[in-house]
Amino acid sequence: MSISKDRARQFAEHILREHESRSYRQIAKEDFPCSRADGTQIVKAGTLNRIAKTKGEWLPKDQEILVALGLKELKVKEPLPAWIRQAKRLIARMAKETREAIKWK
Repeated sequence: MSISKDRARQFAEHILREHESRSYRQIAKEDFPCSRADGTQIVKAGTLNRIAKTKGEWLPKDQEILVALGLKELKVKEPLPAWIRQAKRLIARMAKETREAIKWK
């Protein structure tokens, strides 16, 4: 899923409005406090600066940063139910048996 241009532009405008009263470093620390396991910030001041200055035209490619900014949702792949997995195995076994039966004729 890609991020819409309008959403990116609105986010950049929001950051620019916040920058009128606070620095990018303060915005990064206060509004996006999440950090990695090693203690470093996910969203850095330079990232916010670049997004704001380009008015949302530039966005980071790192999915972790986009999720931390709230521009993208983290997708969790859910496992298939047991009955579907069993049906897929049965269909695959039937297809294999059919191929083998055709091969020996």
